[in-house]
Amino acid sequence: MGRPGLNGPEPLLPSLLEKPPASVSPPHSIASPRLAAVPRNPLSVDPIHLRDITRRLVLLSRSDLTPARPSLLRRQKEKMLYKIHSHAEIQALQARTDELGHSNEHMDVKLVSLESVRIARESYALLRPLIMESRSWECPELDSLSDVAGLSLEIQKLEHDVLPQLTVQEAKLERGALEALLLMKSSAAKLLHMSKCLKEALGVLLAEDVKKLSIVLSDTAVHVLKGKFNSGLLQERVPWLVELVTDVLETPVRFCDTRKRKYSDE
Repeated sequence: MGRPGLNGPEPLLPSLLEKPPASVSPPHSIASPRLAAVPRNPLSVDPIHLRDITRRLVLLSRSDLTPARPSLLRRQKEKMLYKIHSHAEIQALQARTDELGHSNEHMDVKLVSLESVRIARESYALLRPLIMESRSWECPELDSLSDVAGLSLEIQKLEHDVLPQLTVQEAKLERGALEALLLMKSSAAKLLHMSKCLKEALGVLLAEDVKKLSIVLSDTAVHVLKGKFNSGLLQERVPWLVELVTDVLETPVRFCDTRKRKYSDE
């Protein structure tokens, strides 16, 4: 045993300043099994997770500088839809535009229906300027509305200008009645052509009514001009013609779906 010192026995443990043997791992060595037993700091962040968060933050900071994807642009453009079921809704759209101006956002104005063929003439006169003055508004049914407006105009000419001239009292047709018959014959040809155009845009029902009216008008005008109808028979037929004209003018209009799109607010 060693010789005891003056202040007591010498320590049995080696000095901390002494280098540990090669076979013994340092206290904080990676190979030390004690490290696995030490609990991790709950506030520490895994390096891999930290790198992933950093990468996401960088991408997010760049997102404001990169253009949006086309699909996102399409969704943004299609989010506004204004459906029209009556002439009053066109008037409301015009009043809102007069007060607030055209919106810069893309808007689809979809014509679903109108109360009658008669009102289509005024509806077209209101709606067309609204669509034409805006670069971001579209109305795919505007062409169909123009066809109905033309139909309305043509039939109202028959109602106000042509048929009243045919209510003659004398056996011999006057000049005004003859001119009215010529105009009626011309209108019949126009209505027959319109019925073919309207069939695709507005469906079969209205197109068939217009076709029927055109045939009756043409038949009446040709027979009177060729002398097969006298003025008495013509006067008997005029009320029927007026009724047919009125029926077509008062027919509700329903526009066919010209394109299939998905709207976010439907």
